Amino acid sequence: MAAPRPVNPEWSNAAEAVRIAGEQLGIYRRRTGIEDAIAFAIGLLAGAVTGAVAGILTAPADGATMRSRVRGSLMNLRNGGTPPDAPLASTLPATITLTTVRPTAL
Repeated sequence: MAAPRPVNPEWSNAAEAVRIAGEQLGIYRRRTGIEDAIAFAIGLLAGAVTGAVAGILTAPADGATMRSRVRGSLMNLRNGGTPPDAPLASTLPATITLTTVRPTAL
C-alpha cells in the first residue's frame, strides 16, 4: 500500500474557512447524535408517506376492489392455499437437464 499523502495545510485552512462561513450563513451547522437520529426518522417517515401516496395513485383498481383482492389472498394463505399469482407446483417442469461443456483441441 502507498503511504497516505500529507494534508496540504492550505487545503486544511480553506476547508475550515468554508465550514465557518457555512455556519455563519446558516447553511451548515453541527448536529448531535440525537439530532441526526431525528433527521433520519423524519426522512424515513417522509419516504414512507411518499411511497404510500404513490402506491395509492398508481393502483390498478379502485379501493374496494383492491381490498377485496387483498382480503381474498390473505384468506387463501390462511387456509393453506397458494397466493393467486404464485405458480402451481403441478405446472412447473419436473426434470432438470445438465449439460457439460468440454474444450476442443485446436
